[in-house]
Amino acid sequence: AQALLDHRLALGQLDAVVDAADLHRPAKPQLVAHRRRRQPHELHARRVGSRSCEGVSRARAARKASVVKSQVVNGPIIVLCPHFAPDTAPTGVVMTRIVDELVKLGHEGHVVTSLPWYRRHRVEDAWTGRPWRTEKTTWGSVVRVSPFAGKDKSNIPRRALGFLGFSALLGVRGLFVAGVHRRARAVIAMSPPLTLGLTGWLVSKVRRAPLIFNIQDVFPDAAISTGKLTNRRLVAI
Repeated sequence: AQALLDHRLALGQLDAVVDAADLHRPAKPQLVAHRRRRQPHELHARRVGSRSCEGVSRARAARKASVVKSQVVNGPIIVLCPHFAPDTAPTGVVMTRIVDELVKLGHEGHVVTSLPWYRRHRVEDAWTGRPWRTEKTTWGSVVRVSPFAGKDKSNIPRRALGFLGFSALLGVRGLFVAGVHRRARAVIAMSPPLTLGLTGWLVSKVRRAPLIFNIQDVFPDAAISTGKLTNRRLVAI
C-alpha cells in the first residue's frame, strides 16, 4: 500500500511538472499575413498625388471647354441673303441694316449674297465678268455670286431654275466663307427665295451653328389671283 501511494504521488508530481512546462513553453509563431501600415508621410504623398491628378484632369477639361466656348463666342456670323448694298432691293436694305447693327455690337460678319441685279433685273455692268466676287471689309467679308437672273420675269420655270442655281452656289460659298473649319456663331438666311431655307440649314449643320431663317414677301394668294398658279393640288396646299 505504501508503494502504491508513493507511485501515485510520483505521477501527480510528474503531471504538475508537465503542466508547468506547458505554461512556460513559448507559443509557436503563427504565419498571419499583416498589411504593412503606411506611414503618415506616405499617406500624405498619396493624397497629394491623387489631388494633383484630379487637378490636372479638371484643368484640361476646363481648358477644352474654354476653347469651345471661345470658338462659339468669337465665331463669325454668316449671312445668306438675296440682296445686299449697293443693291437697291428692299430685302437688301433690311439685311444691310441688320449687318450694320451686328458689326456695331462687335461681331465678325461674312455676307454671301448676289451680284447687284435688282434695278435692271440683270447683273450691273460694273459687276459682270466673273461668277463671284469677294470683298474684304474691316468687319469680315462680302461674297457676291451670280443670281442666274433671266430676262423675262413672267417665265416662272426659268426663274425657279435660277433660284435653285443661285441657292446652290450661295450654299457652296457659305460653307467655305471665313474658313470651313471655323465654328460659326450663327447662320442667318433670308427668304425669298424659299430655297435659301434649305441652303441655310445645310450651312448651319456643317458650320455647327444655329440657324435664323427670316421669311417674308410670301404672297401665295397673288399667284392664284393672277393666274400664275393653277395647279389644284398646289392651291389646296
